[in-house]
Amino acid sequence: MFLTEALAELKTLKKRIEATQQTILQYVVRDERMKDPLESGGGTKTVIAQELQKLKDLRERYVKVRAAIADANAKTTATVGKMTRSVAEWLIWRREIAKDYQTFLLALQQAALKGRNVYQVPTHRQQEVGVSEIRVAVGIDEKVLGQDIENYEEVTGNLDAQLSLLNARTEIQI
Repeated sequence: MFLTEALAELKTLKKRIEATQQTILQYVVRDERMKDPLESGGGTKTVIAQELQKLKDLRERYVKVRAAIADANAKTTATVGKMTRSVAEWLIWRREIAKDYQTFLLALQQAALKGRNVYQVPTHRQQEVGVSEIRVAVGIDEKVLGQDIENYEEVTGNLDAQLSLLNARTEIQI
C-alpha cells in the first residue's frame, strides 16, 4: 500500500470508529417494556458486544497504519532547497517551527524598517541644534535577512509538493 492510500485509510477508519461508537451509544439503554430492536441480530447485548469488538479492531488497525506511516516517514528523506531531512523531521518543522520562524523573520524586517523611519524624521530638538542627518545602526545584515525570507518562502512553497510526491511513491507494509 502506498502512503497516500494509508493516509486516506486513516480518514476512513476515523469515520468508521465514530459511526461504530454512535451505534453502540444508541442502544446502550432502552425501556425494557419495548421490543428489543436488535433481536434479529441476536439481541442488544450480542450486537453491542460485536460492535465493541469491531471498535477494538478498527482502533488497532488505525494504530498499525499510523505506526507504518510514522516508520516510513522516519526512514524516507526529502531534500527541499539545500536541506535534507527525514519526512518526519520535515513534518515537525512545518507543524511546530515554520510559522513562528516566518513571523520572526518578518518582525526583524519590520523592526529594521520602523527603526530607520523613526530616525529619518528629525525631532524639533535635533533641528534646533542643527542635526541634519542621523546615522542609524542596524544590528542585522538586511541583505542576509532578505535572503533568509526568500529561502523560507522557497522551502515552504516546495515542501508540500515534495511531500505529496513522496506520499504517492512510498510503499508501506502493515
